[in-house]
Amino acid sequence: MAENYFPTVVIGGGVTGLSAAYHTGEESLVLERNSRAGGTSRSEEREGFLFDYVGHTIWAQDPYARGMLAGLLQDNLYFQSYQVATHTGERHLPALRKSRRPNPVPSLPDRVAAEYTRSLGEAEGRAARGPSANLEEYLYRRWGAGIAEQFAIPAQQKLWPEPLAHLAAEWTAEDPLVAGLEEAILSAVGESSMDGRPYQHFLYPLRGGMQAVVDALAGRVRNVRTRSRVTRINVRRRTITVNGDVEIGYERLITTMPLPELVHVIADLPGNVQDALAGLAHVPLYCVYLAVDHPNRTNKHRIYYPGGEFVMHRVTVQSNLSPESAQEGTTSYILEISQPAEPGMTGETLRDRAIEDALKAHLISPRDEMLVAEIRTLDYAYPVPTAARAGQVAQVVDWLRQHDIYTAGRFGAWEPLSWGGAILAGRRAAQAAQAPLTRSGLVSLPAVPATPPRPDIEGGAGADGDRDEPSLRGPRSWDPQGPIKQ
Repeated sequence: MAENYFPTVVIGGGVTGLSAAYHTGEESLVLERNSRAGGTSRSEEREGFLFDYVGHTIWAQDPYARGMLAGLLQDNLYFQSYQVATHTGERHLPALRKSRRPNPVPSLPDRVAAEYTRSLGEAEGRAARGPSANLEEYLYRRWGAGIAEQFAIPAQQKLWPEPLAHLAAEWTAEDPLVAGLEEAILSAVGESSMDGRPYQHFLYPLRGGMQAVVDALAGRVRNVRTRSRVTRINVRRRTITVNGDVEIGYERLITTMPLPELVHVIADLPGNVQDALAGLAHVPLYCVYLAVDHPNRTNKHRIYYPGGEFVMHRVTVQSNLSPESAQEGTTSYILEISQPAEPGMTGETLRDRAIEDALKAHLISPRDEMLVAEIRTLDYAYPVPTAARAGQVAQVVDWLRQHDIYTAGRFGAWEPLSWGGAILAGRRAAQAAQAPLTRSGLVSLPAVPATPPRPDIEGGAGADGDRDEPSLRGPRSWDPQGPIKQ
């Protein structure tokens, strides 16, 4: 085999790309433009604090994904019961057990609680009216007018740059960001505890942040080349140019790079494909890392801020995800901002505004010593669910598959994905790339085994060069069908 030829090449060393390479086999190659694998699932150390690139928790309802993640982390698993809150006024409204009392939320005035009860009753009456025409209609149906107008619609509008009436509701229930917000609303109105809900528990690495999962997965992929930016894809010759000068041949290509970036690397794209790519919208994300010399003021992992008085829409309490993330007696946060308060507000100005709002929300105090205060920008954070998105993506994907190019991932396929979903998306892409292609589309894919294939990749080497890798099966106490237990 030629040195610069691989049967399967994967563009992007994030979780989806690494999963695709793992499920393809040892003869695949991963090209990652950054200095290390992980994409937005990387972790960084700042002044003795560990911050994920963006606030992450691992949701993996699928037994296969859960088993694989358990096998990757082994004794580094840290199971927790998800604690979430919504900030309203001066309070964080906590999760309460479901109650039949007239006022299900004792911390709220009877008048407000009665309004929430009416709103939920109204939502029950709307639930059977068929699919929602847009995201705004979905939120009214899901919650009723009172809760939708106070919580759900303001929170969603802080995230998306377009009116909610212009956005599709098709993936609302699948998006982990939206699902997390729904749990927070349930917490706020006292309708339900997390008991029995899909997001009742989550897992997280005890040590190393999300980078620990990425490194464990990358260690099971033989060929990962970092600092390898794809600058050209020749679909006729089936070659990829890396960093402007190195050419690599391939038979099948899996790409997780953002779809709009394809216009810069593939020449002679058909006009309809270029138009479809131009129509795909996305929003960036600004993440402010904060650490202060004060013990945790809250036991929450996530707090949502639907009100316009705060610039952030969500806060992850990083130090609550793992005790190893922060120094003893300190607290660390990731404040997420998708729509700055004013056009053009970025950099230090936006960071300072976030700090002001963290003070206003009582996350930090003027007496605290600021140990870390840094802002990071993610150009691609969330695909916007426009009404035209499905048709646009279909045009792009259809053309790419005619050339044995397969897309996967949040921006590679323009779809919402949880962490477990990224593992599965990579596996699906590997299966599709290995299946015969006909003019009418893909033939039926083979059945998926119940446990991860090739628990030991023959000839694969991890960072220490050890070729006898452990199985990816989880520990015996792990029950993939049952609740996650500590």
